[in-house]
Amino acid sequence: MPNQGSGGDPLGIVERLLGNPVGLSVATAALAVALSWSFIAHPGSLAATRDPAQPTWRAQALLSDRPAVLIEKRGPEKILSGGYRVATPLLGALLNRIADVGTSRFTALLQVGLPLIASLALAGFAYRSRKDPLAFLFTMWAAAGLFLTRMFLGYQDDQLSLALLAVALAFLEPARRSWGARSAVAILVFLSVLTHLPTALVFLGTLAAGGGVGLVARRFSVRRTLADLGPALAAAGVGAALGIAVWYVGAWGASTTLHDAFTFQPYPATFFRHRLHDWVRDFRLSQSWPLYVAGLLWLVWRVVRRRADAHVRLTLLWALPMVGVLGYVVGLRYTYYRFLNATLAPMLVAGAGAWVLARIFLWVGRRATLLVVVGLAGLVLVGFTLWRPVREGMRLVDHQSQWVGSHSRVYLAAAGAYADHEGERPLVFLMRPPLLPLRGWGVANQWAHIILAGVHGDQVARTYFFVGGADDFLAGRPWHTGNSILDGLSSGFLEDTNEELARWGTPPIAFLVQSFNKGPRSHGATTVPLVPGVSILQGDGMAPVDPGAIPFAMRAAEAAQREVAARPGLFDEPWHLVRIGLGLLILLVVPGALAARWFGLDGFADWLAFLPGLSLGMALTSAFVVEAVGRAPMGSLQAWLSVGVAIAAGVALRFTPALRVRSAPSVGSADEGAGHAPDLPIPAGAGPGHPEPPGS
Repeated sequence: MPNQGSGGDPLGIVERLLGNPVGLSVATAALAVALSWSFIAHPGSLAATRDPAQPTWRAQALLSDRPAVLIEKRGPEKILSGGYRVATPLLGALLNRIADVGTSRFTALLQVGLPLIASLALAGFAYRSRKDPLAFLFTMWAAAGLFLTRMFLGYQDDQLSLALLAVALAFLEPARRSWGARSAVAILVFLSVLTHLPTALVFLGTLAAGGGVGLVARRFSVRRTLADLGPALAAAGVGAALGIAVWYVGAWGASTTLHDAFTFQPYPATFFRHRLHDWVRDFRLSQSWPLYVAGLLWLVWRVVRRRADAHVRLTLLWALPMVGVLGYVVGLRYTYYRFLNATLAPMLVAGAGAWVLARIFLWVGRRATLLVVVGLAGLVLVGFTLWRPVREGMRLVDHQSQWVGSHSRVYLAAAGAYADHEGERPLVFLMRPPLLPLRGWGVANQWAHIILAGVHGDQVARTYFFVGGADDFLAGRPWHTGNSILDGLSSGFLEDTNEELARWGTPPIAFLVQSFNKGPRSHGATTVPLVPGVSILQGDGMAPVDPGAIPFAMRAAEAAQREVAARPGLFDEPWHLVRIGLGLLILLVVPGALAARWFGLDGFADWLAFLPGLSLGMALTSAFVVEAVGRAPMGSLQAWLSVGVAIAAGVALRFTPALRVRSAPSVGSADEGAGHAPDLPIPAGAGPGHPEPPGS
């Protein structure tokens, strides 16, 4: 790290404190505490919002059943499908086997860890170009503030995909010369395609646009464009091609198409516009507008001065997909708002703006001794502007419901225990969502994922749903509510469930769980109480109640009730915390540390920023290959074999020469000057410790 400031310069002392390894480590630890504060204050709580239910049930299924179940479970109109969006459940399974993190709680760890990994990677990307630890710190905190908004909270597939791509971002420029960087880009893009395909496609489109802009900037010289941008584009293309091939080849024993990565929401355009307006408010422009304005002005300044290095170029290019929010202007109907959380460009802009303002304040503070206080006050003001979104985000997390309610946990534990005792019978859960014009479909969708997460992992493949009343299900007819969306969903679930039940040839166990039946009640249907809040439907074609299985359900409900009512202390199980810490060390540090030389990590900031993401990428890739070869549940053997493969790869790369391609920079390269003193609209040479009069 650069040694900034002189010994007697108060501002230089502040810079050295913030910029040395201890300062960066303390700032990172403080951010980790802020992101995890809700879990520190309420130990034992689960991840916020309903969306983590999907990776939860997919991880539980992967732990207990063949991996193809994750691809085969679709539901009507693909409402349950994820296709080969398998990286997040794969990570959950590894955390369970290696670090002993519970399957219902691993998403809480991801709620903290994924924003932290992504924020660190963006900070490292900014630092590589700016060579200024303040750029590292301010970008990291700016990113965290946006992650703690409704745009990102709970969308863990999206967050993991973005975290992987944030790491890849920093290796695109070195890929021109380094095979290690090329391999990093390929691995990370490959995993992104297997995590959240829409986000990966947006990133790939950004790279393609960058290639087009590069061709124009080089006066349509194909040779120069390929020399400068070709290696990075090729590496990303190889990773994407391999990832897409996985979907169609069926690496885990079941093939599918990319369509399974997209779920169409049957809502009118007004719904999507209202959600878009809500998400735009999450940028908190009334508080953070100085950061965005300063960042955009500085980025444009760099472009105008033809000093658009990788940091500037990729920040602006990754902002282009946000134009997708304007689809409603031409009358299109789709999820406009999702273009806001498919890119991390706003975080980079805000981080750049904070850094620019801080540098200007420091320059002013060095103009005269009396102005030192102005420089210090400016740093504090910028820091406070970054802290406010984080603090408001922490409050937002505190006010969010967990992905499953306490009553539902008890009810589903009882249903799962009863079904476990009954052997290989199909299970049907009846759901009556509220008759809300614009929420019924979404509620039913969320409930189905929560139920799948509440039953046992080996029960997922034989669990089906019906939307409607018990009398409708017994009569074999869809629910008729007058709401076309709900009625269509009911017809779809009925057709899907009947088709699946026909394959079993045995009567199903039909559950009515109080938490998932809010609409008009049925009349005339016979039900038998299992435990308070859970009943079993009786009638023609339904499995009769087994009195011998009821005690198992009651004991499971009592155990779940004790777990829900418990208020554990943060350090009640110290050895379990040690096990988690060692597991995270193995997954997030060891493989990447061994291969650091191959990937070109240089200095403490690089290690801090990129080591977790690279290690995670190596571990997930190894685990995916192990599952593709064995096609068995992710047991302890498979998990430790995956880690062993990742560590062995790290050892091999450690002793592999860091292959670099000799290439002279192209004439007029956009990266000339990268890493020099900050190119701000202030007099030259006014960097740290070198105040000069204007016009010098």
